[in-house]
Amino acid sequence: LLIADDLGLDGASFDSVSPCYAVGNASDDAPMPNLATLCARGVRFENAWAMPICSPTRATMLTGTFPYQHGVGGPLIGGPTGNALDLTTPTLPSLLAKHAPQYATANIGKWHLSLQDDAPTQAGWQHFAGLIRGGVESYTAWERVVNGTAGIETGYATSVNVDDAINWLDTLDEGAPWLLWMAFNAPHTPFHKPPNDLHDYDHLEDNDNVPGGQAGDYYLAMLQALDTEIGRLFDHLRTTGDYDDTVVIFLGDNGSARPVVGTPFNHDHAKGTLTEGGAAVPFVVAGPGIKGGRADEALVSVVDIFATVLETAGIDVEAATTTNPVDSESLWPVLLETGDGREQMLTELFGGQGSEEREEGHAIRDATHKLICRLDGTVDLFDLATDRWEETDLYVTGPAPGLETVYANLSAGLEAWIDQDVCP
Repeated sequence: LLIADDLGLDGASFDSVSPCYAVGNASDDAPMPNLATLCARGVRFENAWAMPICSPTRATMLTGTFPYQHGVGGPLIGGPTGNALDLTTPTLPSLLAKHAPQYATANIGKWHLSLQDDAPTQAGWQHFAGLIRGGVESYTAWERVVNGTAGIETGYATSVNVDDAINWLDTLDEGAPWLLWMAFNAPHTPFHKPPNDLHDYDHLEDNDNVPGGQAGDYYLAMLQALDTEIGRLFDHLRTTGDYDDTVVIFLGDNGSARPVVGTPFNHDHAKGTLTEGGAAVPFVVAGPGIKGGRADEALVSVVDIFATVLETAGIDVEAATTTNPVDSESLWPVLLETGDGREQMLTELFGGQGSEEREEGHAIRDATHKLICRLDGTVDLFDLATDRWEETDLYVTGPAPGLETVYANLSAGLEAWIDQDVCP
C-alpha cells in the first residue's frame, strides 16, 4: 500500500504521452515512469475519494470506517479532543494478527494518528519505522521513530522510508505473506530540492524550504524523487521474486496542497476542501489476477482498502468485523470485473481545525451528482456527469428546477449514512 502525501489528480499524469490521469496539462507534471508502468498494468479508478485531509484518510483506511464512526474528523492536533485515533479500535494489522497470523505487517513512513511514539505498534503493527507527526521540518533532519524509540535522522526522508521497507522485507522468511503500509511524506511541505540523483531538475538551486508560491519545479522534483524511490522498492521485489505475486495499491491521501495545486483546480478546490480538488485522488491497483484498464464508472473509497486487504489475505470480512461493523467494501469484484462498486460515496471533514483553509462538513455523491452540506449551513449541488470539476453550483436557495428528487435522494442518503441531519 503506497500512499503519497498531498497528491491530487492534477499531479498524477505520471507520463505526458500516455497519462494515467488526463487532468489538466500532463506536460506540466513530473515524469514518474515507475508509477506510469504501474498504472498501465493495473486498474486506474477514475472516481475514487479520500477524505479531504490526511489524518481522517489514514484512520479510514486503517479501520474500515468513516470519520463519523472512528471520530478522526480532521488533522491530528493533539490533546484529548485533537482528532487522535482510539488505539483500541480494530485495525487492519490487528485483524490480520487475529485471523491470518502468518502475515507479517509493517507501517513505514508517516503515522499522524496519535502522538505516542509507540502508537503504531499499539494499533497492531508488528513493525514501525517513520514519522509520528504530520510533517517533517526538513527532509534531511527529522525525528525518526523505530518501534517506539525516537532519534534524529539526517538521511533524505523518502529514501530512508524505502531503506526501512527493504530492510524489513529482508528479515522475513522466504515465501511468507506480508502487508507493507508505505506512507511517504512526499510531496508534502516543506518544498525543497531532493538529492540530485533522484530527479532531472538540475537547474534548481539547493534549498530545503522553498516558499509555497515559488515551489514550482521543486515540487515536481519531489514527485520525481518519490517515483525514483518507488522504483527502487519495485526493483527489490523483482530481485527477491516477489514482484509478480504482490498486489500493489497506490493512492494519494487527499488533494494537492493549495500552493501547488494545478488545473483544473484552484486554491478553493484543493486539499482541505470538500470539492473534487480536495477529495478525488489517484487510485491504482495492480497485481496477480488483475486485468489492467480504466474503471471509469466505479465509485470507490479509501475505506474500501480495509476489506480489500483482508479479503486478499483470505479473511471473511463480515465474520471478522461482527462486533465492530465496518463500512468497507472489497474492491475485488471491480478488479475482477464481476461487480460495479458503490452506489454512493462519502467524504467528511470536521472537528474544529481552526484554519480558514479548511471547510467542515460532509459530501455525498452517486453516479451522476454530488451534494456538499457544510456545517456552516452552506450547500452545493453539482452534476458531475456534465460538470466534473464543479464549475456550476445547482443549489441556490434550493436545488435547481428538476433536481428536487436528486437533492432529496442525496440528502436522505447522507442523513441515513451518518445518522445526522446536516442538509437544509
